[in-house]
Amino acid sequence: MNINPYRDYILLFFMEVIKLDSKSHDDPTLKSIAKLMVIEDNSIYTKLPPRSIDLFYYSLSDSERISHSHVFFLIKKSNEDIGYAFFRFFNITDKDQMILYIYITPHHRRKKLMYNALNMIRGEIPKHIRIIGIFHIEEKETENPLIKELLKQKFGIQPVYVERYNTSDLTKFNKSNIKMIADQLEQKAKNNGFEIYFIENGDFNIIPNFNYSQYLTMLGRIWNDMPKEDANWEEEIISEDIYNDRINSITKRFKGTLWHIIAINSQNREYAATTDVYFYPYNISEVKQADTGVDRKYRGFGLGRTVKYMMLNKILNDDRLKNSKIWVTGNANSNKHMLSINDELNYIHDYTEYYYELPIEKFDTYLSNSDNLK
Repeated sequence: MNINPYRDYILLFFMEVIKLDSKSHDDPTLKSIAKLMVIEDNSIYTKLPPRSIDLFYYSLSDSERISHSHVFFLIKKSNEDIGYAFFRFFNITDKDQMILYIYITPHHRRKKLMYNALNMIRGEIPKHIRIIGIFHIEEKETENPLIKELLKQKFGIQPVYVERYNTSDLTKFNKSNIKMIADQLEQKAKNNGFEIYFIENGDFNIIPNFNYSQYLTMLGRIWNDMPKEDANWEEEIISEDIYNDRINSITKRFKGTLWHIIAINSQNREYAATTDVYFYPYNISEVKQADTGVDRKYRGFGLGRTVKYMMLNKILNDDRLKNSKIWVTGNANSNKHMLSINDELNYIHDYTEYYYELPIEKFDTYLSNSDNLK
């Protein structure tokens, strides 16, 4: 690990940063980071069922994807695990950007240890990076405005993108009522000339004459049509290799299950709408909603609402999810149409993620300022 020299050696003394270089769940460094992740997760997501440490083991071991990769660091002081950090690098688009995240345990904060750790890992940031993405997640009811104010004062930055995390209590739905609505919406879609298919774990070939390339082209239009707000992000590129890697990450490397529901125009075989969810056997209380979207030319048929209700009906009636408690989703705060559908599905806005773009020059100015040690 390269350590940048700076003035206060006393604070640095007994501090150590260890770069994770193993994917084994038995690796001591990986185990230590996973334990810290559980502590942090439980402190943030107080309204969610506790997540299994296995989820974090798999997250740490699945650090290299086709579209992006991660580097993890364990932060220690006097041989005590006091925090962790990670970098996320983008391999296809936004190559000059990265995400930096750092966590220090509460009783070690305000001791300049975060500043020291950032100095210690600065040498691991590649020279071509020009923007560092940073984010923080707040519980809506106890949100602390001081964090945003601190980032504004320290770096002169404000959020460029706001994501709402919403949860829906699966135990409160009337199964019969949801099935009735889902069946009615499916029949309406069929009357409008659409076919709807359910796919498990990426087995798209159950769709007659499935054209993977055309489906991913539609999905790319949906992704790139989603609100970016003020974020400086390039358009997404979705290849078969990239999407297969996502499927394999969920179903093989995380040992989970992935469901898609796709609507297709019966006449021209164009892909019109899609939604997907996934879940893990070791974290079965939570069902995670991923993408939902309708291709622009097929909006106005109610297909977004249709595929969401059909997916909810599937979730409520599959025996594998009989012990599931919540359905979790995230949406851009400006995506009013999807938020209105979520309101109908009893989603509650519990958490908010604020995302910032920090020029590397401002980051380096902060690290070089000795006043931050006082």
